[in-house]
Amino acid sequence: MKKIYQLINRLYERPLLFCITLSLLLNLVIESLSRRSIIGGFVHLFAHPANFLYNSLIILLTLSLALLIKRRTFALSIVTLGWLGLGIADCIIRGFRTTPLRAVDFRVIKSAISLINIYFNPLELVLIIIAIALVIVGIVYIWIKAPKQRTYSFRGFLMVSIIGITLILATDVSAKAGVISTTFENIANAYENYGFVYCFSRSVVDIGINKPEDYSEEMVASISNKIGDESPTPEKTPNIIMLQLESFFDVARLKNMTFSEDPIPVFHSLLDNYSSGLFKAPVIGAGTANTEFEVITQMTTEYFGSGEYPYTTILQESTSESVPYNLKELGYTAHAIHNNTGTFYDRNLIYSMLGFDTFTSSEYMKDLEETPLGWYKDKVLIESILNALSSTDGQDYLYTISVQGHGKYPTTPVDYNKIISVTSDDLTEGEINAMEYYVNQLREMDNFIKELVETLNSYEEPVVLVLYGDHLPSLNIQDEDLSTGDTYTTEYVIWSNFEMENKNRDLAAWQLSSEVLDRLGIDKGTLTRFHQRTQEQEDYKEMLHALQYDMLYGKKYIYNQEAIYEPTELKMGVLDIKLTDYELEASALYVSGENFTEWSRIYVNDDPVETVYIDENTLMTEDIKIEDGDSISVKQVSKGKEILSSTSSLLYYSDIKVNY
Repeated sequence: MKKIYQLINRLYERPLLFCITLSLLLNLVIESLSRRSIIGGFVHLFAHPANFLYNSLIILLTLSLALLIKRRTFALSIVTLGWLGLGIADCIIRGFRTTPLRAVDFRVIKSAISLINIYFNPLELVLIIIAIALVIVGIVYIWIKAPKQRTYSFRGFLMVSIIGITLILATDVSAKAGVISTTFENIANAYENYGFVYCFSRSVVDIGINKPEDYSEEMVASISNKIGDESPTPEKTPNIIMLQLESFFDVARLKNMTFSEDPIPVFHSLLDNYSSGLFKAPVIGAGTANTEFEVITQMTTEYFGSGEYPYTTILQESTSESVPYNLKELGYTAHAIHNNTGTFYDRNLIYSMLGFDTFTSSEYMKDLEETPLGWYKDKVLIESILNALSSTDGQDYLYTISVQGHGKYPTTPVDYNKIISVTSDDLTEGEINAMEYYVNQLREMDNFIKELVETLNSYEEPVVLVLYGDHLPSLNIQDEDLSTGDTYTTEYVIWSNFEMENKNRDLAAWQLSSEVLDRLGIDKGTLTRFHQRTQEQEDYKEMLHALQYDMLYGKKYIYNQEAIYEPTELKMGVLDIKLTDYELEASALYVSGENFTEWSRIYVNDDPVETVYIDENTLMTEDIKIEDGDSISVKQVSKGKEILSSTSSLLYYSDIKVNY
């Protein structure tokens, strides 16, 4: 031990050598964490030595900045803790999902915190808090105790510059040699092959769509000519319901696995009797918002940054052409429905940038029932779908997102109505538990599909229902485990309550909407016509790249350089939440109204008070003091305590009630 300490001291006296050694060790630890295996880290080192050295060079550049600071020990400690923290976070995340840690995950940290109780038990939460506290104490201790060293002003700057230039040259050489790639078709595979440090670093700076080399007004005009003009729209068009099913896919595609009975008999029947095919999702195990984005906008996330969520970047500031915007021109009203909190992925903000008129989230639903993991069951969606369809006299477009099939899937037995058992020689006991929980949730989702189809079958208006899984579940399923050999594919079905010709074909997520609309004789919208008319051309994908860049980041030549889409005034919930009366009994205040839910909160003078939900017409709060002139209102509050909408107020007076 003494010799090791002496070696560290000797290395520390040679700052550059110390940083080089530390960067190599850090990278080995990070790769071991990424693979959740010490052996895995060494395997990566020997299997991809060039990648390993390149990733170590990135770490070295960040460590070398400490040479310019007097508190070198403190700076080195902070950088080291930063990299270790990212490695540990990636290791933890990979226990829940297939997709590794990316910079974009920090953009949705607010939503992630609201789910922390699902992924960690109380003991784990306590340990995490203790670990964070110890890190903070350690940082403070190092700041106080660590000595100040002389800075290497010129020599240090020279070292940093040399390392930076070497990194730039290494990046260019590595990219040309195929050691690294600037585009990731499969994010999980990219992290596996190119290394965590490089891939994560790229996700920090790689945002948006790169400008095509030959982008110009003439190029876009040429594409526009190929797209052509709109065709006459049929006089009668149906209601369109897109139903995105959380982590839903045909488990019969899993090899070396048997089930005591078919988990999804209804969905299998639909696959056999209606238009269907494989559905190519952009994500695996997580990233619902990107599947959603592709279906709604008909754009592919392939041209965005590595693992980027457009919901957290460009759509925060800009509208986008979408199916809702296009169908509005035909008189459709666009509704979004999701049995999860409305603030997740900022949907309560983003949907107005995509042309939706209403958004019914779980805060506006009644009779919610939870799975053992705390996700809301999908059967609650039926009432919200019917409410949306009946809310207008014209036709409706509904984008409905389910959540019941969401992980984390328990590896230990939990209490639920187990109907289906799983047997497999390839799975451990814990993996069997997780798979059995998952397929039993699929059975309940299949029952929901059955009830929804039966309800819509007798609906008085024509309806098209499009069902598809958003991605595979986070159950460590590999390509070789599937009969189709592709973990990016689920399935889709196009059902209707009127006669439609069956047509089976495999589709990417960004092609699904144009296919559905084509079957209905609708070609409204630039991207709709583009997909319907140019798929057979060799430069189809290149043209799509150019259009997406032009629409979101370029000069908007396709729209004659005009911003033609304005954000909508998004209404939360289809049913109006109304405050009609109140009654003060001793120190208890009873508020009467319509369409209250468990997420309705009483506010007095814009201050929230503890609220008891009695029923959809009554709320109550106790130990409250009300004075003449106080205002009483009801607001819908998300899990994150954000206000989603509010009612008009009633003014309190001891003998009269006044609306304002």
